[in-house]
Amino acid sequence: MKAGLEAIMQVRSRQRSGLRWTVRAGTTERMLDAVLESPDVFLADPKQQFKNSRNVTIARIPRAGETAWVLRRLNYGKRLHRLRDSLRPTRAHRAFHHGLRLEEAGVATARVLAVGEIRRLGWPVCAYLLTEEIPGAVTLQQLLQTRPATVTTDLASLARILARLHSAGFSHRDLKAANVLFDDRMRPHLIDLDGVRRMRGPTQRQSVADLARLAKDLMAVPTISRDDWDAFLQTYCRHRGLTDWLWWRTEIAKQL
Repeated sequence: MKAGLEAIMQVRSRQRSGLRWTVRAGTTERMLDAVLESPDVFLADPKQQFKNSRNVTIARIPRAGETAWVLRRLNYGKRLHRLRDSLRPTRAHRAFHHGLRLEEAGVATARVLAVGEIRRLGWPVCAYLLTEEIPGAVTLQQLLQTRPATVTTDLASLARILARLHSAGFSHRDLKAANVLFDDRMRPHLIDLDGVRRMRGPTQRQSVADLARLAKDLMAVPTISRDDWDAFLQTYCRHRGLTDWLWWRTEIAKQL
């Protein structure tokens, strides 16, 4: 991570029980120390687990009167993932750093708090990512199926955040409906950030690829019409200062 971003976000390093953590400043409460000391204890509670597979374990950490936290552990069930992360920062670290960058750019996502890992001889054993929970979160697909009357409004708010993402020079690279969450105030947030990349040179190709991936999921939702998709693209282009939205519809259609 660039030194400038470290200074802006005031992250710091901490060691706990063989784990090397990077923590953003201001996250200093007693529960944080407990999580950094023994993260697996919080992941073991079946009542709070969202997911537990050979690749990832995810659990919710309730906090009295405060926004809950979400803790993820990469389990490296696939050897290829372990091999790749032995040559680069772990997926958890990439998601943490990208979360800071997107926050700086004004792109809503789950607020990242800490990231940690255990390595042995350079090989990642496991990695952890701690974020704030998005209150009342539902996926984009769930939202569109349960709130058909608000499709236009919901897609317009998503178009604005994607325009901001691309205008800031970033590509999500896995922009599917499951990776867009709406909070309890119907504001969209982007998640699963380990694949985010800063775009180099002309950005149309990467931006079109992002939108085409999203379109594959949207077109499978019965409540989405062609007019809804056109309105989404018009809003997206307007907030990026682009005039030829039909060009974007044509290019996305080619990839579909």
